[in-house]
Amino acid sequence: MLKMTQFQRNIEGLFSHLFPLVSIIAICVGIFVVGYWFLYKKLCKGKKTLKLPSFLWWTGLLVYTGAVLYVAVCSRPPSYVWQWNLIPFLSVFEWILGESEQFFLIIYNILMWIPFGMLIQYRYISSIRKKALLLCVFPLCLELIQFLTHRGIFDIDDYLMALLGEGIGLGAMQIFYCIKRRCSLKKKLAKRVDGKFPLILCVFNIAKCR
Repeated sequence: MLKMTQFQRNIEGLFSHLFPLVSIIAICVGIFVVGYWFLYKKLCKGKKTLKLPSFLWWTGLLVYTGAVLYVAVCSRPPSYVWQWNLIPFLSVFEWILGESEQFFLIIYNILMWIPFGMLIQYRYISSIRKKALLLCVFPLCLELIQFLTHRGIFDIDDYLMALLGEGIGLGAMQIFYCIKRRCSLKKKLAKRVDGKFPLILCVFNIAKCR
């Protein structure tokens, strides 16, 4: 009975943490759907249709934004009063000096921003300036929100680790696209060879008969 009670408490704790996260994500997706279908399509008489890849990209971006806002802002109490760190790589030096907690914070900040870099690379943006602007502004806005709401400090290390995570995400998607292109080229070459194989065989047989 005691184990069952503890299990129920764990389940309740899990749902109490997941419910705000799911609520924020649902609100973000709902705002996007209402804004597109009602404001743009109905009121503004917009003619551009949202294709499935674009819809999935926007949905993924909103889900990711809601999750980041919940983890980095909403789940924290307002216990940080105008705190900041403007010394680059201070957490790295503290980790080298023996503070193991800093290592997990560094890895956490890097991993949290890898999906955003992948989303930006997935969405084809021809202008490098626009892509760089999105990658630089998004984590900066999060740091400012944490600072202004007292739910975190403005940490230059978090910002630098976010840029590193975004770069890893960009690189991972680029590697994926390169592998995909090579596989498609191999398939095209194989189809061309298969199509010309009977002709090559006939020429070989004619030459052999002569």
